[in-house]
Amino acid sequence: MKTRIAWMLVGSAALLLVAGLARAQAQDPAGPRPLGPMHARVLEKFDTDGDGKLNDEERAAAREALKQQIAEEKQKFLEKWDKDGDGTLSDAEKAAAKEAFEGRIRQQFQERRQEFIKKWDTDGDGKLSEEERKAALDSLPEDKRQEIIARHQKALEEFDADGDGKLNDQERAAARDAIRERIKDRLDRNDDGKVGPIEWRMGVRQWQRRHGGEGPHGPAGGGPGAGGSE
Repeated sequence: MKTRIAWMLVGSAALLLVAGLARAQAQDPAGPRPLGPMHARVLEKFDTDGDGKLNDEERAAAREALKQQIAEEKQKFLEKWDKDGDGTLSDAEKAAAKEAFEGRIRQQFQERRQEFIKKWDTDGDGKLSEEERKAALDSLPEDKRQEIIARHQKALEEFDADGDGKLNDQERAAARDAIRERIKDRLDRNDDGKVGPIEWRMGVRQWQRRHGGEGPHGPAGGGPGAGGSE
């Protein structure tokens, strides 16, 4: 039942994406508005007449394509994890799928984190000093740099318990724990108090779209705005 609810949420989110683009067009008929990455991809794929917006026919085509994509994704997911072939996921199958997704997330995060450290660890000590972090931060586009600075400042205000202007190992661990709980709350779409495999899959894809395949930055990710030692 919970798996079906999760898939219903996936479908609703996809359809809301198309509807949201339509509302944005209707609210601003005088000219185009800046689009998020997901809206931009929908527009690029389905705006067949190239007028910068979706007409009724293009919107209907987008909805149908998204429905078909969701159905195909659901079938692939079931084929992979429905080991007993009954068309649904048992608790054990859900747990196996979730464990696999979590493991992949951890692996990807660690790989990107190590790549980041390797790139900016100029003294080769396996961690980033304040100077190395600053160099990494200064290399970013201004909007991204300001975003990280603001996020880091917010983390300091919340987790810098000793008030020294940086996060030590204990404070960084507290920040990571808090962020994990917040992520869990956001991913738990059906409010059952836990994150199922479908919810994890949705979260991974959303994160990848948002970050363009880059690793996370900030106090919990070891990025340029993290402060302190690794």
